[in-house]
Amino acid sequence: MRERSGGPHAEKRNAVRTEVNSWIRDHSASASSTDFAGIIGFDTALRDPNKEARLTSGCDSGDHLNSNDAGMTAPGRSA
Repeated sequence: MRERSGGPHAEKRNAVRTEVNSWIRDHSASASSTDFAGIIGFDTALRDPNKEARLTSGCDSGDHLNSNDAGMTAPGRSA
């Protein structure tokens, strides 16, 4: 998920975040079992399917940036 705040470097930070996440997902899919036991996609578990840059309302603490208690358990349930 993208960060909530803008700022002069927001787009660059988002591009780096996206690149790193893609590398992790791609590498784990092709890695041997000794490289990764698995990955948990916090982004996938917590994002709103209709607005991918936001937390889903059931996991949002109210500030649209941090997860609530349900959001803290959602990644574990997705594993």
